Amino acid sequence: MPVPVVRPAGQKRQSPTEIRLAAGASLASIPASMANEVHRCILCRSTNIQTETTEGRIVIARCRHCGATVRIEFDPPDQPGLRGTIEVLVEPAAKTTRDDQSGP
Repeated sequence: MPVPVVRPAGQKRQSPTEIRLAAGASLASIPASMANEVHRCILCRSTNIQTETTEGRIVIARCRHCGATVRIEFDPPDQPGLRGTIEVLVEPAAKTTRDDQSGP
């Protein structure tokens, strides 16, 4: 039976990359495939996303929660000073609430 992990109140779960960096590893020592992963929607922070990686450094992420599609390019060759660029391909869908709905 697995032992549950107990974190102090307010401490968020760290990714494997964050754990390695906290342990003193440099970003250069982390494999490119791990450093170029996307685990959450950049716009709504949902983990319910579908990703597709092309050319090893370009990730297309589609969020099943808000409907947005973004293109993330890590380490763009034409801009060596940037760690990455983000382009929104499909805007998130407007969420309707009970207050927004009109009816009898």
